[in-house]
Amino acid sequence: MIHNFYAFITSYAPHLRKHAFRFAYNVMSRFIFSGEPIAFLNYGYADDNTEMFRENLKAPDREDHLSIRLYSRLLDEIPIAHKRVMDVGCGRGGGSSYIARYLRPAEIVGVDYSTRSITFCNRHHKVENLQFRVGDAENLRFEPNSFDVIVNVESSHAYSDESAFFASARRILAPNGLLCFCDVRPSNRLVELEKKIDESQLQLVWKSDISTNVLRALRLGSESRTQMIRQTFPKVMQQSAFDWAGVEGGAVARSFADGSRSYIACVLQKPANR
Repeated sequence: MIHNFYAFITSYAPHLRKHAFRFAYNVMSRFIFSGEPIAFLNYGYADDNTEMFRENLKAPDREDHLSIRLYSRLLDEIPIAHKRVMDVGCGRGGGSSYIARYLRPAEIVGVDYSTRSITFCNRHHKVENLQFRVGDAENLRFEPNSFDVIVNVESSHAYSDESAFFASARRILAPNGLLCFCDVRPSNRLVELEKKIDESQLQLVWKSDISTNVLRALRLGSESRTQMIRQTFPKVMQQSAFDWAGVEGGAVARSFADGSRSYIACVLQKPANR
């Protein structure tokens, strides 16, 4: 029921999308985030090298290896060291912390619309050159040309105006700066997303459909997500949480499996003369 409501909002009421998702994340924070600190909310990424990737992480990070691998896949060939980086839609801050600790940017700023999320990030992620701010992805209040790389992982589906986000990102990117973007969409809305990317005045560097890898990660992580939901959510909310979290048998996992939902990753570049 709740999953269907948010699917309707996403597809047919974009002006309400941002506020509806912020409300949902704040409600979830009363349950899923009230116990052990949870630093990642993304669906994750898995491939044949998943176990090797996990072993190469520091021990405290291994539990989150599927979510971390999604960031790693997106940034595999991106020069991050000594760059000015922004993580837009940073959520619980795990991705920003991973970038700061493993990829060594000059600085990284995590931005999120949810005040609760930023409060959590500032409390739990104490890393050199990492800071967090409340902000709106559709109106990023930073100086023009002030970041070399913007990362946006599984966040833009919650925006009311994706074109405004692309324009705001373009404004604060330095010439030749990169927007590293990945997110989920109903498959019948991919053409709409691609049109907005084409109109963004950002140049496409590469694009890939990673739906198969995301579904693989959901299946690998399904048991732990199911256990966490049963332990933290009231019984009346558990089915909606199963749907939302992508556990096997839930609505999200089924939609990836039947092809009605897709997950796209791409890197876009701001031209040198803009």
